[in-house]
Amino acid sequence: MEYRLSVMDVNDVNRRDKYLSAVNSLAKAMKVPVTLKPRSEHVERFPYRSYEDLVQKWTFMYAGLLDRIYNTACHAFDLPRITTFSKAADTDPLIYKGKILYTPETGKPITQRQWREFVVSIERFLNRGLRGAEERMVLDAVALGKVLDRMLKYNSWEAVEAKRLEELEYWRHKFEYMSDPANYRRLFGVSDFEADRIKVAEESCAQYIRDIDSKTKSTINQAFISGIRERKSKSEVAQDLFDRFGSLNRDWQRIVETEVNENMNTAFLVSERSDAKAGEKLYFQRYEVLDDATCAHCRRIQGAVVLWSDEALVDEKISDPYATVAIWEGKTRIGKKGGDEWIAAGAQHPWCRGSWARWAPPAEEGKPSLFDAAMAKLKGREAAWGAAVGKAKAEFTAKGITRLDDTTPGYRERINELYRDSGAADGGKWAEDWFKDNPAKEGGGE
Repeated sequence: MEYRLSVMDVNDVNRRDKYLSAVNSLAKAMKVPVTLKPRSEHVERFPYRSYEDLVQKWTFMYAGLLDRIYNTACHAFDLPRITTFSKAADTDPLIYKGKILYTPETGKPITQRQWREFVVSIERFLNRGLRGAEERMVLDAVALGKVLDRMLKYNSWEAVEAKRLEELEYWRHKFEYMSDPANYRRLFGVSDFEADRIKVAEESCAQYIRDIDSKTKSTINQAFISGIRERKSKSEVAQDLFDRFGSLNRDWQRIVETEVNENMNTAFLVSERSDAKAGEKLYFQRYEVLDDATCAHCRRIQGAVVLWSDEALVDEKISDPYATVAIWEGKTRIGKKGGDEWIAAGAQHPWCRGSWARWAPPAEEGKPSLFDAAMAKLKGREAAWGAAVGKAKAEFTAKGITRLDDTTPGYRERINELYRDSGAADGGKWAEDWFKDNPAKEGGGE
């Protein structure tokens, strides 16, 4: 099917609204939640393809609900289904089940009973569609943070970065299996503290969902009330409802992106904390995919090294040989201004897509922590890491060991040993020879 987008009579005053409505119309026609975001909201790139897939999964869920509600409203009130940006000129009266809702001439309204019947049907549909969404969304994000944390320890950067959500695998299990509550507990283990933390995250997410649920119902009501008051035609009401639903889609996408980022990053940080040795200092380095859309704050903190604190501090500034700032669980930028240097543990702002990687002190300062693919990427040594993964995998496979992950005895240690011995940032001489002899295995990993 071919879609054609036409934007007419554009001038300096209406340019923004014209293009916004046009893109919304195209998104509706294609049944995808593609929208323009306000200039104040930054559209940063995703560091992992699986992360992008998860955000799209939950964005499309609500977009599908709105699409069905829109179709239901158009059918119930005999409205034309708007899929292109145009203002139809027909003046047919609005009808609901054979009854006149109003006419442009008289504005005669529908009865309260008839309106309540329609609203109740929409409420039931929304309740079914959004029931339990907060638990599923939070656990999806937490599971993704955990599995990325583990996969980065024994895969190449390229292998983890490019994997689709459905391609992620841990202990021979796919992501859909991992994010199931019972399976998640078996795979990753859940302490009482973590269970309580997840419940708090779910309640936070639930509040946003309750708000969007209420806003969806009021948006429908407002569209029809506006139509009655202003004596709009059926086409004008359908167009108004369509445009309002585009705004709801943007609101929902902002919720999804911010909540997923917050919970995915928190799960990653807490997972690393759980794996650390008692008394070990835990450092993290900020990773942003820099481009023209990256906000000033995220651009400023790219590559910043921070120290993890088990307790919330009054001041983030610390005295440490490697870090000047500390982060802790629950540290946010709520109440902070754009120019403030305060660094959050999770999302830095709405639509934020940045992430963290472990950071190890220089080797000469003592035995470093084990590296992973993200740490190597930030050092510009992803090729050396990929070569180390490939060579270690070949060595273990030659011994008959085929299940290779972060729990395989000696596997992570061997990858790190090879990585540290690889030499220069280009991977070292042995790494270059490895790629020549094993071109199909570059990047290695599972």
